[in-house]
Amino acid sequence: MNISARQWLARADRAHRREDSQDFIERAAAGALVEIAETLEEISNALHKAQHATIPGEVERAASVYREALEDGRLPLKAVMKELDLTKPTASRRIRAARDLGLIPEKGEQA
Repeated sequence: MNISARQWLARADRAHRREDSQDFIERAAAGALVEIAETLEEISNALHKAQHATIPGEVERAASVYREALEDGRLPLKAVMKELDLTKPTASRRIRAARDLGLIPEKGEQA
């Protein structure tokens, strides 16, 4: 089969376009995968925060127990843990939330 230079160039051009299309598709797919991974990470972070969210009434109760413990000379964290039946991390989060809301003073500050 004898093909002309023009036909050869046309075939080469079509092949090149197919390769460019394939490269484009691969790059687009890779970009989409990155976006999906970032979205999944955001969802995971939101779920984690939701699992550790505190209810305002619980924060207020922890603040009240904390203040009472300070007045009585007890250790506030242990008092919050004991009276509210919380683990140390959960009690600490409630205390931090109470501080953030201004319900109790920062460490080292006086009420």
